[in-house]
Amino acid sequence: MNLQLVWFRSDLRIHDNAALAAAAAKGPVVAVFLRSIEQWRDHGHGANKLDFWARGVSALKASLNGLNIPLLHRDIGRFDDAPKALLEVAREHGIKQLHFNY
Repeated sequence: MNLQLVWFRSDLRIHDNAALAAAAAKGPVVAVFLRSIEQWRDHGHGANKLDFWARGVSALKASLNGLNIPLLHRDIGRFDDAPKALLEVAREHGIKQLHFNY
């Protein structure tokens, strides 16, 4: 099985999502969302914004479940930790390709 990894960054839409469409065209998809509360707080995100993100990710998970795509969550300290976290997810699931919207 050639699993594809889709990294949902700040765009949590599944419709009109180029990365998700490209991944799904190549094989089964696993999605991941990296949460960086420390970095978000440094950028002035308060409780309301963090709640907004949590609700958005919950809605994303429900939408992806409808497509039989699991959504993984990883907590990272800083944005610089993203490559390491993504590599760990890829290794855990034997994934060779990463897709994301830039």
